[in-house]
Amino acid sequence: MEKINKDMQNKEKEMKTNLKRCKIKIVRCKKKEKEIKKQSDEIIRLATERRELHNQVLELKGNIRVFCRVQPLLKHETTGHVAFNEKIFTKKGHEKYEFRYDKVFSDKATQEEVFEEISQLVQSALDGFDVCIFAYGQTGSGKTYTMEGTSVNDDDRNRE
Repeated sequence: MEKINKDMQNKEKEMKTNLKRCKIKIVRCKKKEKEIKKQSDEIIRLATERRELHNQVLELKGNIRVFCRVQPLLKHETTGHVAFNEKIFTKKGHEKYEFRYDKVFSDKATQEEVFEEISQLVQSALDGFDVCIFAYGQTGSGKTYTMEGTSVNDDDRNRE
């Protein structure tokens, strides 16, 4: 009987030790849970701040921006336009026209360059802001190519 009592006392002592360890682990878990909650709240706050600042940057650039992508000349065409930063000069007959844009992509511009410029608008759309990217031009001028590229990751435009 004495052996049984001793075994019971040892089991009770072991259980109390295990209970203490469990209580310590519970306290640690609660502290970690508070830390995680605090960090999650901070992530949400910073993400909201990033979205707002990103949108402010876009508004400072202007809610409406006009970009132009110069199409490579056809083989039978001669030089009829020259692009400079935000201006395009074009000539038809003896008349010369000047157009101003927020950004002009040369005929050598890659899809990556175009996307780099509009990627901020894509980010705004992902952040839930209203965005419209509008491609305008005559049939065959490269609107679909500019917006979608090719199925292959090359920027060659085989035009005739």
